[in-house]
Amino acid sequence: MSMESRMRRRAGAARTGLVAVIGLVGLLAAPGTAVAQSGVVTPLFECVTKLHGAAGWTALMGYSNSSNAPVTWAVGPENVLRPSARNGEQPTTFQPGVHRGVFTVAFTTGNSVSWTVGGSSVVATMNAKRCPASTELPAEGNGTGPAIVLVGAGVIGAVALHRARRRPLPTTVRTEGGRDDA
Repeated sequence: MSMESRMRRRAGAARTGLVAVIGLVGLLAAPGTAVAQSGVVTPLFECVTKLHGAAGWTALMGYSNSSNAPVTWAVGPENVLRPSARNGEQPTTFQPGVHRGVFTVAFTTGNSVSWTVGGSSVVATMNAKRCPASTELPAEGNGTGPAIVLVGAGVIGAVALHRARRRPLPTTVRTEGGRDDA
């Protein structure tokens, strides 16, 4: 077998390995899911805090999942925030146990915000329980961080693969002794 064919086989094996690693990372990073069951996930209202310098409030929300497995409720009729302008800010995967302070929802003074999951609802108004000054609000975000990381890893892998394909393979040089040297 010539040196050139061995190099091509190695490059092919490297590409196959890279694709396998990217696929495995994607599978391991994906959250577990389970069929949503009525009454398993209960939304929790924690407290409200006044928005600084604005005519509005922020409600701190959490949830309780009484099952032993993660439960997924997609945004829709069984996992909805109202007013509808806020829909999509709530979580869709609910880990087992009680989880407080999971996300915040802003609403204007004089209005309210409600969250319904699987038939259970909570409502926050400006007259509701106030958050203590020491309350830490969750960082901004919508949970897409892992997806962004996976997409970034895929792009980096694709660029590396493209560069590897563009690199010329070493040429085989015959020496006087009949050996192949690269």
